[in-house]
Amino acid sequence: MASSTPYRLSVLVLAGGQSRRMGRDKARLVVQGEPLILRVVRRVKRAADEVLVVSRWPHEYAFTGVACVPDVLPGQGPLAGIWSGALVAAGRYIAPVACDMPFVNPDLLQAMVNALEARPRLEGILPVEEERAHPLHGVYHREAFLKAGARALRKGKRAIQAALDDMRLEIWSRAQWGTWEPEGRAFWNLNTPEDLRRLLQERDNFP
Repeated sequence: MASSTPYRLSVLVLAGGQSRRMGRDKARLVVQGEPLILRVVRRVKRAADEVLVVSRWPHEYAFTGVACVPDVLPGQGPLAGIWSGALVAAGRYIAPVACDMPFVNPDLLQAMVNALEARPRLEGILPVEEERAHPLHGVYHREAFLKAGARALRKGKRAIQAALDDMRLEIWSRAQWGTWEPEGRAFWNLNTPEDLRRLLQERDNFP
């Protein structure tokens, strides 16, 4: 279980998925001279007290320089991965992100943590863009997520939303998150070789 260290935010970087459409490990895609997962880790460190990589093959990502923890329910989807990371995270809040999100926004993560601390009855903040929820890049109370996640997993549910539907969340639309993320790029992820090509074409516009 998590330690008693009074961390505010633990960022959980999910890695080691099957990457069927990309055809290779997305975490190791090279972007601006570094593996994509290193870019993600580097960015989230600006917001996090702790960064954990969660994978069914944690030893494969030791090169990231952060703690790598096993998915205790491998093959059961992203909900199981987040729940596995939350089991050992030391932060009061968790922020799950994917290893293929090149523009993950640390300022937005910090803003969400600040908003949750100001409203302690809330259990999380879920960003939504044009009615599409982005549970990866949300921020959630760790203990509340563990309880809701366990209930969902016991019912055989694998989607992140199954846990979030059982939590007291505030929905942030562009009106809320746009102050820190005006273009919405924080929610982008790379699924296909074409996505990667488009990303590399933006190499002169990388924050």
